[in-house]
Amino acid sequence: KNMFHYAQGRFSRRLLTFAIPDKYYLNAESTDDDTMELLSPDRKTSLHFALELGCKGTAEGLLFDEEEFSQEYIFKDPIEPLQINGLAGHFRLYGTELRQYCELRLCLEHREEGDAELYVMIATEGDIRKYMESPVCRQFLSSIRNG
Repeated sequence: KNMFHYAQGRFSRRLLTFAIPDKYYLNAESTDDDTMELLSPDRKTSLHFALELGCKGTAEGLLFDEEEFSQEYIFKDPIEPLQINGLAGHFRLYGTELRQYCELRLCLEHREEGDAELYVMIATEGDIRKYMESPVCRQFLSSIRNG
């Protein structure tokens, strides 16, 4: 059975290794073999990530059903390319009155039956752009590597 493994300050899971931000909580209720959720010390920001197999591409994975994704959003940025430690992917920022989000996908491995991707959703009660620029977020994102 595959599980997250912790050693030398880093979590690892098939194809993936990363460090979690200092003083963040691990939400055990939202963590299983392929997913993990972290909460900031003030609990206003969550980092949810999942290892997903059989994916059709990082940009395609961020496309919304526009009817479902409607009026309640106060902003929806376009999908943009992203690269972290040689892993290529895409991200998108959007927000409601109450919460703002960044969704990103990185390709961990190309496979015939569909790619292995890391999916990350960051949700905050504050300004998502400010959070993305913060040292804690930059450190977390720059810690993501192919394992």
